[in-house]
Amino acid sequence: MRETSSRLYLLITVGVVYIKSKECSRKDILQDLVEMCRGVQHPLRGLFLRNFLLTSTRDVLPDVDDTSEDTGTVDDSIDFILLNFSEMNKLWVRMQHQGHSRDRTKREQERLELKILVGTNLERLSRLEGVTVSKYQNHVLPAVLKQLINCKDSIAQEYLMDCIIQVFPDEFHLKTLDIFLDTCCQPQGAVNVRNILISKIDRLSNYAQADPSNIPEDIKLFEIFSGKVTQIIQSRTEMPPEDILALQSALIKLALNVYPTETGYVDQVLQNSFNIFEEDKTRAKGCSTELSRMLRVPVDHYQDILTILQLEHFTPLFSFLDHRVRKELCVYITEHVIQTDTYIDSHDQVDLFLTMMACLISDQPDQPKEPEDPEDFEIQQSLVGRVVHQMTSSVPDQQFLILNMCKKHLLTGGDKRIQYTLPSLVFRAMELCRVYFELKEEDEKWRRRKTRAS
Repeated sequence: MRETSSRLYLLITVGVVYIKSKECSRKDILQDLVEMCRGVQHPLRGLFLRNFLLTSTRDVLPDVDDTSEDTGTVDDSIDFILLNFSEMNKLWVRMQHQGHSRDRTKREQERLELKILVGTNLERLSRLEGVTVSKYQNHVLPAVLKQLINCKDSIAQEYLMDCIIQVFPDEFHLKTLDIFLDTCCQPQGAVNVRNILISKIDRLSNYAQADPSNIPEDIKLFEIFSGKVTQIIQSRTEMPPEDILALQSALIKLALNVYPTETGYVDQVLQNSFNIFEEDKTRAKGCSTELSRMLRVPVDHYQDILTILQLEHFTPLFSFLDHRVRKELCVYITEHVIQTDTYIDSHDQVDLFLTMMACLISDQPDQPKEPEDPEDFEIQQSLVGRVVHQMTSSVPDQQFLILNMCKKHLLTGGDKRIQYTLPSLVFRAMELCRVYFELKEEDEKWRRRKTRAS
């Protein structure tokens, strides 16, 4: 075996020199070399031999400038690399089934260390200038995906799908999006589909963000990804809730980057997330942190609580957060409103906002029985008192409705809370009384309105 391996290394070297001499058909020599490598079937030796073949022939493969059938064309280079890739992948997968079962972890580690040898074939394909979108769509990708699915190996499938995403241009991914996503439903159950999909979403999201015109109008990027993610989540009932939320977060980022003005897309993701956890509430257990992280994405992006309040399914997801995480998120949002100096100028919006902040305003059924840390409690209630000043309208009667709505919510907090929150409401009411007084010559009912406000 070693003698055969050594001779093949020498034959590859001689073959490359022979190609450069142009004394024989380059196409025939390349075909002979890739076929001769079948003589080494030992997985490790075969991998390194074929990697040597790929590296040695890097500068002699026919490309876009070669059109002669005798010397070979770019199609011959594609076939050469695809055959080498297929054989290397088989050798790589075979490593998993050698030796005793107790050495399984060790073998997996060895395979991960050697994965770049197989991936180099795809990287070399991506560097061929003659590989057009059409050739990639009709020849390259179908052959690679066929080998990927047929190998039935989770390590190979996960690595090679990620490799496809990383090495080929964005334009290629756009044209083959449906084919690739359909394949994501077929890998072994152990394959982490989450990482593959997120990588694909992020790649195209960044591409669209760099220049919105990169995405043709006939390619509905969000609808395609959203539909496929929903299909995969429904088909993989064992998918951890952390993975589900990671996928939904990626969709939200996609919607925000590609369609920044379309709040409906973000709300659609939130609705899908709510439906998933509502149908099977056990899925939501233990993933409050991940859900909170997902809900912070639109908060950080929009920098506007008024836009958040337009998301119909934002607040309902709070019900799946445990009390501690829910309170932390409410504090985060309240601080955000104060820091961005955002004003909430209608009583309906105030109602929505204070409903969202319920765990800061009043006792909750799921709150711990142990008393809360006095310092933390004081900080939280001071925030509520400060955010009252962000609820204002230039129309006196609307401001009156806003203050009434604040009063309705804040009084549910009991004596321990209103000592921090009520003073802000009183000062706002006094300001409104002054406004009504200044309007006494224009409004005959100013005294009555002033009395109501006080």
